[in-house]
Amino acid sequence: MGTAAGRPAYMPGELLVKFRSHMSREQIAAFNVTQGATILGHHQTLDIYRLQVRGDRLAKAAAYHSSPVVEWAQPNRIFYPGLVPNDPFYQDFEGTLTDLQKWYFGVENLNAEEAWDLTTGRPDVVVAIIDTGVGLDHPDLADNIWVNSEEIPGNDQDDDNNGFVDDINGFDFCSGPFNIGQLCSGTDNDPRPERGDGIDNDGDGFTDDNVSHGTLVAGAAAAIGDNDALGAGAAHQVQLMALKVFVDDGGARGDTILAAIDYAIQNGADVINMSLGGPAGEDCPTFDRAFESAITTAFEQNIVVVVAAGNDNALGPGSPASCTHAISVGASGTGIAAMGGPGFPGEIDERADFTNFGRSPSQSFGVDVVAPGVRLAGPSVCSQADVNLSIPGCEQPGDAIAEIASGTSFSSPLVAGLAALIISRARDLDRELSAEQVRMIIRSNTQDLPDDLNDAPDAGPDWDGQGRVDFLAAVLAVDDPESPDEGGVGCDITMSQPVYMNGAEVTAMEIRITNSGPDPVPVEAKIWQVLPDAPVAPPEPPVNLAELPLELPPEYDQDFGPHVFFPVTADIPRGSYEVNCRLIHLVTGETLSTDINPFAIRNSFGRQ
Repeated sequence: MGTAAGRPAYMPGELLVKFRSHMSREQIAAFNVTQGATILGHHQTLDIYRLQVRGDRLAKAAAYHSSPVVEWAQPNRIFYPGLVPNDPFYQDFEGTLTDLQKWYFGVENLNAEEAWDLTTGRPDVVVAIIDTGVGLDHPDLADNIWVNSEEIPGNDQDDDNNGFVDDINGFDFCSGPFNIGQLCSGTDNDPRPERGDGIDNDGDGFTDDNVSHGTLVAGAAAAIGDNDALGAGAAHQVQLMALKVFVDDGGARGDTILAAIDYAIQNGADVINMSLGGPAGEDCPTFDRAFESAITTAFEQNIVVVVAAGNDNALGPGSPASCTHAISVGASGTGIAAMGGPGFPGEIDERADFTNFGRSPSQSFGVDVVAPGVRLAGPSVCSQADVNLSIPGCEQPGDAIAEIASGTSFSSPLVAGLAALIISRARDLDRELSAEQVRMIIRSNTQDLPDDLNDAPDAGPDWDGQGRVDFLAAVLAVDDPESPDEGGVGCDITMSQPVYMNGAEVTAMEIRITNSGPDPVPVEAKIWQVLPDAPVAPPEPPVNLAELPLELPPEYDQDFGPHVFFPVTADIPRGSYEVNCRLIHLVTGETLSTDINPFAIRNSFGRQ
């Protein structure tokens, strides 16, 4: 993942913008006319607009961001799948696979088989795969493909009034062929992968390299179990919603991915997996407000969002894995790698040599957990390039095969599948868990892996976040009513009046810290501002509340303020800005609570 040399990072002349809630559609349209902007699209649930603007996109984003009618604005980014290019193993799906090749992932070191004795998932649990498309007819996936029961196939009508015609198994938000300007050529209701054309359309040195990615990801999450085929996915009786956002080559526009998230929210997904992203070390809440907003919206609808950390071999995940409410997944080694002899990166308890790892240089975000990501075998489909190369089993594009691939792309859906198992187990017990409860169960029930001090760059002792996921411990935690409840911890910012400049500082801010739970919780509070600078400046170094106890006692409720925190320089124009508050668990590093409070600078050093 990330933006390799020669691959574009942004859509030319495009912005993603969220307007203030009081703005009507007519007012928004009129405002855009004054800015010389054209509305290209609108994501209803997320309330995010895609705009075409004239001139420099960064300057235009800054201009939008500083307007009092705009909540935030940013350039429309391009994201890429998280595959590590290698020489994959291919096998005709009807052929014979060895036991080692059927070992889909390191079930011995994940305790997955023991967890499956308790649950293998439920068909009323839906995992949305936002990726390059899913092989709907693949024999190891077909019976687990989600069906929109409210839609009548083939009648060319939107029977369920969700805005999509004949969306039986999901939707294709980016249909081919590859379009060098817009990446996609349109949309349709068939979320199968593109078949490819055997041409390296995006100039990255690989032909049709997106074709198999989404099918492999779907298989890791929920390939069918007990069917005498390749192997079982993490949750092999849940349903897979196929949401296609890539063609056979190239990246996906940010707005295309947002449309898929919007669809998943509206159509009943319980888990979203995104094996895609940008460069390592990007703080999503600061630099990618569109995905921070979208993932927060999903989270508030109790949808668990799992994202691959990326393959840059660098500190900290990229966005959207670094978004506040996402579960960021790095890659450890696998049994196949450990038994494969020299040259296979990532022994079974070690760090995969490509994964992003640990916490970012700012320490404000990091990888949450890791799962196997080296040479994972799974269901795949043939591309035109595979046919041209006479790959075994590939007589024509779209044929079902097996493939071995590596990347955090395939670690992430293992954790998405684990989330589906946790939700399934809770429903077996007539319980519904919040997205935060599922996230906490995953993060709190892990295996700590050995320190990794020999790699370059130095991964350090916390390369694996909270550790490698443990399927059995996580599923058993659903049965444990004594699990500590830290959901009552809160951080709230209030401002009793519009914030004015007094020549040096922002004033009149109060912060309320609470713990309504029954147990003490060790926390650290971090507060920072967000100021626009093409379009968003890096935050000030987080500052702590000196008066805050290191461990919040039960029933804690304390106001701090008014406070003066941030020097503001003379070049900050009037406009709308933000202060962010985050409570972080001192032991686990988990973000327990986040509050974002807008404020307005009405008068800046004499300028109106």
